[in-house]
Parts: sequence; structure tokens; C-alpha cells
Amino acid sequence: MKLTGQNQVGGLSAQRMLTRRYFMLATAASVLASSGTAHATTIDTPFGSVALPASPTRIVTLDSAGAIALNHGLVPVGTTALSDISMSPAARELAKNIPLVGQTTYDGQIRYEKILALRPDLIVGMIRSGSDYSAMYSKLSTIAPTILLRAEGAGKLLDVSFQLAVAMGLEPQITEAKNGYEKRCRAMRDRWSPILNRKIFAVVSGRDRQIVVYAPNSWSGRVLSDIGARLPAFTHNAERNGVTLSYEEIGALADVGGILYPALDDEPAPEIADFWNFTGFRDLPAVKAENMLGLRNLWPETYPDALVFLDAMEGLLQHMEDQS
Repeated sequence: MKLTGQNQVGGLSAQRMLTRRYFMLATAASVLASSGTAHATTIDTPFGSVALPASPTRIVTLDSAGAIALNHGLVPVGTTALSDISMSPAARELAKNIPLVGQTTYDGQIRYEKILALRPDLIVGMIRSGSDYSAMYSKLSTIAPTILLRAEGAGKLLDVSFQLAVAMGLEPQITEAKNGYEKRCRAMRDRWSPILNRKIFAVVSGRDRQIVVYAPNSWSGRVLSDIGARLPAFTHNAERNGVTLSYEEIGALADVGGILYPALDDEPAPEIADFWNFTGFRDLPAVKAENMLGLRNLWPETYPDALVFLDAMEGLLQHMEDQS
């Protein structure tokens, strides 16, 4: 997993241009889809305000919008590639046989002609900061009203997931999910405040023989901050999602009380294999005390993801309390 959270999957879609015929068909489809339809509201996007159809029935989802829709029982007519770790078992069942319209919005890796053939009345997706999506938006908005919302930092993904759900007509469901998440965070702050106030927690991964320590504005950093957990001080002003340490700098984690790391099949994930057995890492107080938590998903983007994360975090807190 790259620090930016962007999946740079190869594909030819980014280089393909809609032909003049496709644009003409898309324009006609857009007119037909919008004629006679009252717009319920508008949503502000990085590309301007977009009027939403009152009752869209053929939604194409891009990136995390697909998991958000499926987790709340809405089946899109097409989607980009989905991540199993972001979906509930019920959502994974619903996802079967949904046509794929590409891999990801990153670098334009979508198939416009496939989206056009699905005759959507709404296209909804999430885009990352740091890239120009104006050309992609121009093509998509010719096919159907298009809501592309930008996450300015991984820690904002939960907020964007709420807005995307609202755009898809799922406001009651996403409000319930958000309220449930916030209630759980309050309960954990109250229950575990003695440990949360006393200990520092670090979320670590690896990249290019370096140790990545995630910041408060990262995926997991946001969730930990929401329950009142403290992260290492050197991560607080990180411009990106985390700070990299060389193996020689691992002493910066000496005051950490609990460590979270990526795991696969209950084993440390390959990206941390290099430093897992490094003497400096094994000598850290948190490692010696076995105050460690391996998670398949350190990158929660939706409220269901975040609740799974909190379930596991509660187990670590219980272990730490039992030791004290």
C-alpha cells in the first residue's frame, strides 16, 4: 500500500479518448435521461454545483462509492474495481455480476464506452487530491450528471463517504451509520480514557526499506484521533499521510505504548517483513510487551471499515489494561 493510498494499476483506459460518435451518443443519452425529471437538490463539487436527479435508478459508482452503495444495499449498474476489505459479507454477495467500468479513477483508468452503454442517470465517485481530473469529469458529465468529490487527505475519507452516500439517495442509511460510529467513539473514549490518556499509539507499515508511521490525518490516524488516542508527536505536522523513518531512527518509537501494523492471514504483511525481525524493532518496549495489533485493513475509508477497526482496537486496549 503506497503512502498516498492511490492504487496505480496499469491500464489503457487513461489513454483512450471518446470518439466524436461516442460524444454525440453521450450527449443524446444525457438529454434523454434528464428530460422531464425534477432535480431534488444540488451538490457542490470541485467542478461546480451539480443538480441531482430526484430518483436516480441507474447509478454508476467509481472507486469507494461502490463499496459505500453496496454496504447500504444499493446495487449500482456498473462500478470500478471493488475492494473486499471495504465491504460487508452481504455487500460482497450483492457485488457479484456487476459490470466493471475500469479499475480506478486514478490516472483516468476507466472505460467511458462501457459507462455509456449502461445508460446511467447518475455517476458518483471519489477522487484523490494532487491530480487533475477535469478532463475525466468533462467526459463523464457528457454521459450523465456526475458527482466527483475530492478527499483532501486520507483522514477526510469518512466525511467524503457521507457526502457520496447522500448523493446516491442514501442519506438516512449513512446518517445512521455515522451516528453509530460517533456513539461508539464516545463510548470508547469514556471506557478507555485511562489508557488513551497515558499511552501513545503508533500505526506502522513499510516502504522501500523504511518504516512508515501514519499521521493523525491518515486513514487509521483519523479513527484513533476520534477515540482520543495519542499518536507520536513527530507525526502531528506531517504534510502527507505519514512520516518515514530509517531503521537507524527507530528509537523515535521508544515511548510508544501500542503498535498497530498490517497483517495478512494473521501474519505480518509482506511490506513489514524487512523490519519485523530487526533488532531495534524487536527491542521496542511495546513489542517486548506484545502490545501489538495486526489488522488486515489499516486504511478505513467508510464507517463499516472504521467500526471493524474499532472492534480490533478495543481488543488491544483490553490486553493493555489486563497487563497494567
